[in-house]
Amino acid sequence: MKIRSDFVTNSSSSSFLVFDVKNMELYNMLTGLGLNFEGAEKGHFTNNTEIVLPSGNRIEWAEQECDWLPAPSDYPNATGWILCMLLFEIECVWPAKKLEDYSDEAIELFHLLNDKGITHLDFDRVESWNRDAIWNDLKNFVFIGNDECEAEAEFGNGFEGEVCCLEHLSAKNGYSLTIAFRDFADEPVSIENQNIAIMREELCEDLEELHRLIQEHHGNIQTEITPDTDYIICNNINNSKDILKPADDWCIPVISEQGFINRITGIQASADDYDEDDDEYDDYDDEDMYDSEIYEELFECTYDGGFKYMFYEHGVGDVVRTKPQK
Repeated sequence: MKIRSDFVTNSSSSSFLVFDVKNMELYNMLTGLGLNFEGAEKGHFTNNTEIVLPSGNRIEWAEQECDWLPAPSDYPNATGWILCMLLFEIECVWPAKKLEDYSDEAIELFHLLNDKGITHLDFDRVESWNRDAIWNDLKNFVFIGNDECEAEAEFGNGFEGEVCCLEHLSAKNGYSLTIAFRDFADEPVSIENQNIAIMREELCEDLEELHRLIQEHHGNIQTEITPDTDYIICNNINNSKDILKPADDWCIPVISEQGFINRITGIQASADDYDEDDDEYDDYDDEDMYDSEIYEELFECTYDGGFKYMFYEHGVGDVVRTKPQK
């Protein structure tokens, strides 16, 4: 919603944000406040949506103010995340500011929310405004956690070649999935008692070995995708969209055969990817070199996007999936 995506704040830092969120209840609530969402239709918010306040002012932040954005996983769902992005200026206040330090657009939005009793910001004590205070107001609303919310979002932040945060968020039908990377895992990921569905088995490089690894790590092999599936292994996502529709409906992570093996055994190096004549070749063992190559690709995601595919291909990142409450 005109919160900049794909931007570089200076020569050392990078950020990437793209999102697509549909929530009719949130849309109706915000338009009821007098906000107009140009480019949005029937609760459909995207990066191309522009927010226009009753005064005619448009909410848009300058690049230098966008070197940090709230990450999707900081909130219980996409709705809460979108709301806190609207209140971005409160999000990044540290130390506390005076009222005149906020933009005219932010002050107008704060007054709108206060007048409707949604927030309880004390304009005589601006120094008390902070993220926790605003979130304590917002989280009491029934639309936070709405099962009807559909969302797809990718967020990245990097600084001087280091990945600060990479996240991919999806939500649909009451299910949600967050894949996040900040650093390589110290240990292989456990799949004990988890359900693994293998799609397009004919495309697996070594199906027998894959079955053996899953069983050895105490995972359960499924013959079809169900809401209880924890991973879907598929070596051709581009030509398997119909087969993978349940993955979208139930927010199930899809991963390649090699990515899954990397995940449960620890990332294995391939010396074929490196030039032995390189002066730095002898300074690293195979695993270090493979990690380094992947890390460079991950950093590129902080300004170009594509983290979801990195998870699919290499199996990197922490996975959190939630199901609808019964």
